[in-house]
Amino acid sequence: MATTGLYTFTEEITDRIIAVLKGEDGILHTGGLPSNFFYDDEDNTEAVLKTLQPGDLSDYPNVSSLKNICPAILVRGMGPIPGPDNEFGLGGMNALEEVFRIIHIRTFEQCYNDDGEIEKNIMRARNRYARLIENAIFNDRKKLLALINAAGTRTEIILTSGFDAAGSQVYNVIFQGWDFGYPLGPNSTEEIAGIRRLSENIMAQALDISVKIRSGGVS
Repeated sequence: MATTGLYTFTEEITDRIIAVLKGEDGILHTGGLPSNFFYDDEDNTEAVLKTLQPGDLSDYPNVSSLKNICPAILVRGMGPIPGPDNEFGLGGMNALEEVFRIIHIRTFEQCYNDDGEIEKNIMRARNRYARLIENAIFNDRKKLLALINAAGTRTEIILTSGFDAAGSQVYNVIFQGWDFGYPLGPNSTEEIAGIRRLSENIMAQALDISVKIRSGGVS
Protein backbone atom coordinates (compact mmCIF):
# COMPACT_ATOMS: atom_id res chain seq x y z
CA MET A 1 0.00 0.00 0.00
CA ALA A 2 1.36 3.40 -0.95
CA THR A 3 1.76 5.97 1.79
CA THR A 4 0.12 9.38 1.74
CA GLY A 5 0.25 12.67 3.56
CA LEU A 6 -2.67 14.54 5.04
CA TYR A 7 -3.99 15.74 1.71
CA THR A 8 -1.82 14.05 -0.91
CA PHE A 9 -3.11 10.79 -2.38
CA THR A 10 -1.31 11.07 -5.73
CA GLU A 11 0.64 7.82 -5.47
CA GLU A 12 -2.34 5.69 -4.46
CA ILE A 13 -4.63 7.13 -7.12
CA THR A 14 -1.94 6.81 -9.80
CA ASP A 15 -1.54 3.12 -8.90
CA ARG A 16 -5.31 2.64 -9.06
CA ILE A 17 -5.56 4.30 -12.49
CA ILE A 18 -2.89 1.89 -13.76
CA ALA A 19 -4.80 -1.03 -12.22
CA VAL A 20 -8.03 0.16 -13.87
CA LEU A 21 -6.26 0.26 -17.25
CA LYS A 22 -4.99 -3.30 -16.68
CA GLY A 23 -8.47 -4.53 -15.72
CA GLU A 24 -9.43 -7.66 -13.83
CA ASP A 25 -9.46 -11.45 -14.33
CA GLY A 26 -5.80 -11.82 -15.23
CA ILE A 27 -5.12 -12.21 -18.94
CA LEU A 28 -8.74 -11.35 -19.77
CA HIS A 29 -8.25 -7.74 -18.60
CA THR A 30 -11.98 -7.45 -17.89
CA GLY A 31 -13.06 -3.83 -17.78
CA GLY A 32 -9.57 -2.58 -18.67
CA LEU A 33 -7.85 -2.02 -21.97
CA PRO A 34 -8.47 -4.79 -24.53
CA SER A 35 -6.30 -7.84 -24.01
CA ASN A 36 -4.57 -7.23 -27.35
CA PHE A 37 -3.05 -4.11 -25.78
CA PHE A 38 -1.02 -6.51 -23.68
CA TYR A 39 -0.55 -9.68 -25.75
CA ASP A 40 -0.31 -10.52 -29.43
CA ASP A 41 0.38 -14.24 -29.36
CA GLU A 42 -1.63 -17.36 -28.55
CA ASP A 43 0.32 -18.05 -25.36
CA ASN A 44 -0.39 -14.56 -23.98
CA THR A 45 3.28 -14.02 -23.25
CA GLU A 46 4.48 -11.37 -25.70
CA ALA A 47 3.85 -7.85 -24.39
CA VAL A 48 2.59 -5.21 -26.81
CA LEU A 49 2.17 -2.32 -24.38
CA LYS A 50 5.81 -1.97 -23.38
CA THR A 51 5.31 0.67 -20.66
CA LEU A 52 2.40 1.24 -18.25
CA GLN A 53 3.64 3.13 -15.23
CA PRO A 54 3.76 6.49 -13.44
CA GLY A 55 5.69 8.96 -15.53
CA ASP A 56 6.08 12.20 -17.40
CA LEU A 57 7.30 12.83 -20.93
CA SER A 58 10.06 15.00 -19.48
CA ASP A 59 11.48 11.79 -17.97
CA TYR A 60 12.38 10.78 -21.56
CA PRO A 61 14.22 13.84 -22.92
CA ASN A 62 15.03 12.69 -26.45
CA VAL A 63 13.42 10.89 -29.35
CA SER A 64 15.46 7.73 -28.84
CA SER A 65 14.36 7.33 -25.23
CA LEU A 66 10.75 7.98 -26.21
CA LYS A 67 10.78 5.33 -28.90
CA ASN A 68 12.43 2.84 -26.54
CA ILE A 69 9.38 2.85 -24.24
CA CYS A 70 6.73 2.72 -27.00
CA PRO A 71 3.96 1.76 -26.97
CA ALA A 72 3.55 3.46 -23.61
CA ILE A 73 0.99 4.84 -21.21
CA LEU A 74 2.30 7.16 -18.52
CA VAL A 75 0.15 8.38 -15.62
CA ARG A 76 0.97 11.47 -13.63
CA GLY A 77 -0.81 13.54 -11.02
CA MET A 78 -0.74 17.31 -11.33
CA GLY A 79 -0.91 17.92 -7.55
CA PRO A 80 -3.87 18.22 -5.18
CA ILE A 81 -5.77 21.46 -4.61
CA PRO A 82 -8.80 22.36 -2.48
CA GLY A 83 -11.93 21.39 -4.38
CA PRO A 84 -14.51 23.99 -5.42
CA ASP A 85 -17.02 22.45 -3.01
CA ASN A 86 -14.60 22.51 -0.08
CA GLU A 87 -16.25 22.24 3.31
CA PHE A 88 -13.62 23.66 5.64
CA GLY A 89 -15.06 24.03 9.12
CA LEU A 90 -17.94 21.61 8.61
CA GLY A 91 -17.05 18.72 10.90
CA GLY A 92 -13.43 18.91 9.80
CA MET A 93 -14.33 17.71 6.28
CA ASN A 94 -12.20 18.79 3.32
CA ALA A 95 -12.92 18.39 -0.38
CA LEU A 96 -9.83 17.89 -2.52
CA GLU A 97 -9.32 17.69 -6.25
CA GLU A 98 -6.45 16.51 -8.42
CA VAL A 99 -6.11 16.31 -12.19
CA PHE A 100 -4.40 13.19 -13.51
CA ARG A 101 -2.89 13.13 -16.98
CA ILE A 102 -2.89 9.81 -18.85
CA ILE A 103 -0.37 10.07 -21.69
CA HIS A 104 -0.41 7.57 -24.54
CA ILE A 105 2.41 7.42 -27.09
CA ARG A 106 3.32 4.96 -29.83
CA THR A 107 5.14 5.03 -33.15
CA PHE A 108 3.07 5.18 -36.32
CA GLU A 109 4.04 1.56 -37.06
CA GLN A 110 2.49 0.52 -33.73
CA CYS A 111 -0.94 1.99 -34.53
CA TYR A 112 -3.63 -0.58 -35.33
CA ASN A 113 -7.29 -0.60 -36.28
CA ASP A 114 -10.03 -2.76 -34.76
CA ASP A 115 -9.19 -5.57 -37.21
CA GLY A 116 -5.60 -5.78 -35.97
CA GLU A 117 -4.15 -4.23 -39.12
CA ILE A 118 -1.76 -1.28 -39.15
CA GLU A 119 -3.73 1.98 -39.23
CA LYS A 120 -2.07 4.36 -41.66
CA ASN A 121 -4.47 7.21 -40.91
CA ILE A 122 -3.07 8.54 -37.65
CA MET A 123 -6.10 10.70 -36.88
CA ARG A 124 -8.25 7.56 -36.98
CA ALA A 125 -5.70 5.89 -34.71
CA ARG A 126 -5.88 8.78 -32.22
CA ASN A 127 -9.65 8.55 -32.13
CA ARG A 128 -9.64 4.76 -31.74
CA TYR A 129 -7.17 4.75 -28.87
CA ALA A 130 -8.99 7.64 -27.18
CA ARG A 131 -12.18 5.57 -27.21
CA LEU A 132 -10.47 2.47 -25.82
CA ILE A 133 -8.68 4.33 -23.03
CA GLU A 134 -11.84 6.24 -22.10
CA ASN A 135 -13.83 3.00 -21.93
CA ALA A 136 -11.32 1.55 -19.48
CA ILE A 137 -11.04 4.61 -17.23
CA PHE A 138 -14.82 4.99 -17.03
CA ASN A 139 -15.70 1.31 -16.95
CA ASP A 140 -16.99 1.99 -13.43
CA ARG A 141 -20.21 3.84 -14.25
CA LYS A 142 -20.30 5.15 -10.67
CA LYS A 143 -17.07 6.98 -11.55
CA LEU A 144 -15.21 5.84 -8.44
CA LEU A 145 -12.26 4.01 -10.08
CA ALA A 146 -13.51 0.63 -8.86
CA LEU A 147 -12.10 -2.56 -10.35
CA ILE A 148 -14.97 -4.71 -11.66
CA ASN A 149 -14.46 -8.34 -12.63
CA ALA A 150 -16.47 -10.46 -15.05
CA ALA A 151 -18.88 -11.48 -12.28
CA GLY A 152 -19.58 -7.81 -11.52
CA THR A 153 -17.76 -7.83 -8.16
CA ARG A 154 -16.42 -4.40 -7.29
CA THR A 155 -13.11 -3.67 -5.59
CA GLU A 156 -13.21 -0.11 -4.37
CA ILE A 157 -10.17 2.10 -4.01
CA ILE A 158 -9.07 2.54 -0.40
CA LEU A 159 -7.19 5.71 0.48
CA THR A 160 -5.01 5.84 3.56
CA SER A 161 -4.57 9.11 5.41
CA GLY A 162 -2.87 10.33 8.56
CA PHE A 163 -5.53 13.03 8.79
CA ASP A 164 -8.32 11.08 10.42
CA ALA A 165 -9.46 7.67 11.53
CA ALA A 166 -12.56 7.86 9.37
CA GLY A 167 -10.52 7.61 6.17
CA SER A 168 -10.71 9.43 2.86
CA GLN A 169 -12.77 8.57 -0.20
CA VAL A 170 -12.88 9.22 -3.91
CA TYR A 171 -16.37 10.54 -4.58
CA ASN A 172 -16.24 11.47 -8.27
CA VAL A 173 -14.08 11.14 -11.38
CA ILE A 174 -14.75 13.69 -14.10
CA PHE A 175 -13.71 13.71 -17.77
CA GLN A 176 -11.66 16.85 -18.43
CA GLY A 177 -10.80 16.37 -22.09
CA TRP A 178 -8.35 14.97 -24.63
CA ASP A 179 -5.20 16.67 -25.86
CA PHE A 180 -4.41 15.55 -29.42
CA GLY A 181 -1.51 17.97 -29.80
CA TYR A 182 -3.07 20.83 -31.67
CA PRO A 183 -1.31 24.18 -31.17
CA LEU A 184 -4.44 25.93 -29.90
CA GLY A 185 -7.32 24.98 -27.66
CA PRO A 186 -8.26 24.62 -23.99
CA ASN A 187 -6.78 21.12 -23.69
CA SER A 188 -3.54 21.70 -25.59
CA THR A 189 -0.19 21.31 -23.87
CA GLU A 190 3.33 21.94 -25.05
CA GLU A 191 4.43 18.36 -24.38
CA ILE A 192 1.93 16.74 -26.77
CA ALA A 193 2.13 19.49 -29.39
CA GLY A 194 5.92 19.27 -29.22
CA ILE A 195 5.90 15.59 -30.17
CA ARG A 196 3.76 16.39 -33.22
CA ARG A 197 6.36 18.95 -34.30
CA LEU A 198 9.20 16.43 -34.12
CA SER A 199 8.36 14.80 -37.48
CA GLU A 200 9.55 11.53 -35.95
CA ASN A 201 6.43 9.43 -36.62
CA ILE A 202 5.35 9.30 -32.97
CA MET A 203 1.66 9.57 -32.09
CA ALA A 204 0.95 11.24 -28.75
CA GLN A 205 -2.27 12.05 -26.92
CA ALA A 206 -3.29 12.71 -23.35
CA LEU A 207 -6.49 12.29 -21.35
CA ASP A 208 -7.08 14.53 -18.34
CA ILE A 209 -9.40 13.40 -15.56
CA SER A 210 -10.29 15.17 -12.33
CA VAL A 211 -10.44 13.00 -9.21
CA LYS A 212 -12.44 14.42 -6.30
CA ILE A 213 -11.73 13.30 -2.75
CA ARG A 214 -13.34 13.82 0.64
CA SER A 215 -10.92 13.79 3.54
CA GLY A 216 -11.30 14.28 7.27
CA GLY A 217 -14.44 14.47 9.34
CA VAL A 218 -15.55 12.99 12.60
CA SER A 219 -14.40 9.39 13.17
